[in-house]
Amino acid sequence: MFVLWSREADATPSARFGDHHYELDVRLDTEARSIRGLLRIEYTNRSEASLHDLLFHLYPNAFRDESTVFMRESGGALRGVEAEGGGKITLHSLRVGGVERLDAAEDELIPQDRTQLRLPLEEPLHAGERLEVEIEFTTELPKLFARSGYIDDFYVGAQFFPKLAKLTPQGEWVSFPYHGLGEFYADFASYHLRLSAPHSMIVAANGVRGQDEVIGSRRIHSFIAEDMHDLVFVASNDLELKTTRCHGIRVHLFFPKGAEQVADESEALSCFGLGYLGDLLFPYPYKDLSIVIPIRRASGGAGMEYPGLFLTNAGALPPPGFRFFGHEATTAHELSHQYFQGVIASDEVNHPLLDEGLASFFTYELLRAAYGRQRSGLEWPAIDAYELLRLYQDERPSPATRPAFLYKDGVELYQAIYARVPLLLETIARTYGREQLLKTLAGYARRHRFGHPTPEDLYRAFEEGYSKDFLRLVVKPALQKGSGARFRLEAVHDPASEDALGRSEKDRRFKAIREGSLPIPTMIAAFYEDGRVLSVPFPEDVSELELRFEREGLVRVEIDPERRNLLDRRRGDQRMLYNPRPSPRLEKLLRALFALIAL
Repeated sequence: MFVLWSREADATPSARFGDHHYELDVRLDTEARSIRGLLRIEYTNRSEASLHDLLFHLYPNAFRDESTVFMRESGGALRGVEAEGGGKITLHSLRVGGVERLDAAEDELIPQDRTQLRLPLEEPLHAGERLEVEIEFTTELPKLFARSGYIDDFYVGAQFFPKLAKLTPQGEWVSFPYHGLGEFYADFASYHLRLSAPHSMIVAANGVRGQDEVIGSRRIHSFIAEDMHDLVFVASNDLELKTTRCHGIRVHLFFPKGAEQVADESEALSCFGLGYLGDLLFPYPYKDLSIVIPIRRASGGAGMEYPGLFLTNAGALPPPGFRFFGHEATTAHELSHQYFQGVIASDEVNHPLLDEGLASFFTYELLRAAYGRQRSGLEWPAIDAYELLRLYQDERPSPATRPAFLYKDGVELYQAIYARVPLLLETIARTYGREQLLKTLAGYARRHRFGHPTPEDLYRAFEEGYSKDFLRLVVKPALQKGSGARFRLEAVHDPASEDALGRSEKDRRFKAIREGSLPIPTMIAAFYEDGRVLSVPFPEDVSELELRFEREGLVRVEIDPERRNLLDRRRGDQRMLYNPRPSPRLEKLLRALFALIAL
C-alpha cells in the first residue's frame, strides 16, 4: 500500500511552478531490480488553448527490445557502454479524475516504439483548468545503461516514471521518442518523492531532503524538489556522504570508499564554480546540490546532469592534473549544466547547441578561472584546454543547429556541439574581448531563467551585445553552416631580387593567405633574436597580405601568435622558423646534457 502525504503541509510558499505537481510514492526492489509505485499528478493547463489529450513519456520502454527508436538509432551502445538486458515500464492503472482510462490510452505512436503514450480526454481541459491523474506502475530497470538502471547494488533512477511532455503556450505538446542521441525536455513543476529502500542504502536525490522514516528493514527517504523539470535518485550501499555549505547552498558529496581525494577536489571546484557562475550569470536558485561520484563499474550512468543533482566520472581516474581528461572537466561541465539546461531549460533534443554547446564553453571558462588558462588542460606540462579541444574538431564541421538525433553518431555530435561551439565562443572572446562575450552570454542567461529559450533568443543576445552585422557575418554562419577561418603562410621567392651570386636581398618576403568565410581579424608577427617583435595586422576584409621582414636575426614569422583563432585544427602552415635559438632555459639544459655526455 502506498500513502501520499499532504501537498499543502510540505510545499514551500516560494514555489513558482506548483500548478504542476508530481507526488511519487515508490519502492525500490533490489531483488527484482524494479521500482514500483503510485504517481499522482495535479496538472494545470498553462496554455492559451483547450487540451483534448495528455501526452506522456514512458522512457524506460526504450530498453525493452532491439526494435525501439533508441536501440535502432544507438545500435545498443552509448558512450562506449553496451546494453545488457532489457528494461521497461508497465502501467497497471491510469485514472483521470478518479475514472480508470488505461484502456483508452495509445502507447505505440511510432511503430515498434512505446516510449510515448497519448490519452484522449473525455472532456477538454480549458486554459487555466486543472485535473488530477493517478498512475500505478512498475519499472523494470536495465543493467545500468544510457543514464538509468543498476550495476551491482548501485542504482540510478532516471526517467523511471510516466512524465508529461512539454506543453507550448499555444497548447501543442512537444514530444518525441527516446532518441539514441539527445536527452530531455519538460515543463517546470514541483516534485515530492517518497522512496522506500533497504535500510543500509545511501540515497541521493534532487531537492531538499525531508524527514526519513524507518519501517522494519527499510527506510523511507523523502525529498521535495520545487521549480525543477526533472526528478532523479541514486541509491547504493557503497557510497559515503559528506555535506558542506558554500554560497548559501548545501552541497552533498556522495562518493565510493577510497575516493575521498576526488570528492574533496570535486567539492572545492564546485564551490568555486557556484561562486564564479553565480556572480557571472545569476545566483544558483536551489537550496541543495547533490554531486554523485559513481562506483567504478557505473560508467553507464556517469557524466549526467539533472536539476539539483549530477553524476561525475566513474572508473579509474587519470593522474592528478590531467584536467581535460579527468574529473575536473566533468565536474565543471555538469556544474555548468545546472545553469544551461537546469535553470534555463532549453530543449535538449532539438537544440543541443543551447545546453551542451553553452555548458561546454562555461566548462572551460570555469577551468580557466580556477586554474589559469595555461593549466586549464594539463597541470604539467602546462597546456591550455582549448589547445587539446582544438584537435577534436572536424576540419569540415557539421552545423551546430541540428537536432541531436540528426547527427550520424556521437562523434559528429561531439565535434559539432561539444567542441566547435566552445571553440567559436572562445575565438570571439580572444579576438573581440572576453568581457563583451561574457556580458552577452550572461544577459542571455539572466533573461531566460526558467524560460525555455530557443536559438533565436541566443541570436538576439548577440545582436544586442555586438551588432546585426556581427550576427549575420560571424555567429550565424559559424553555427548554422559550420563556417570557419584558417590561415596559411608562404615564403615568396623572387629571382629578380637576387644578386649575381644568387644571394637574396636583406629582407625576407612572405604571403599570408586567409581561407574560410568567417571575417575574423588576426595578427602576423616576426620574432628576432634580440627580443624584438614586429606585428602587422591582418584585417578581416583582406584575403591575402604580402609582407617583408628584415632577414638579419629573424627567428620566426607566425600568423596568430597569440592563438586567438581556435577554429583552425592545423597550425603547422602558419609559421616559419629560421635558425631558431633555444630559450635560455632550454639552452642551459642542453649545455648540462652535453657536459654530462663529455664525462
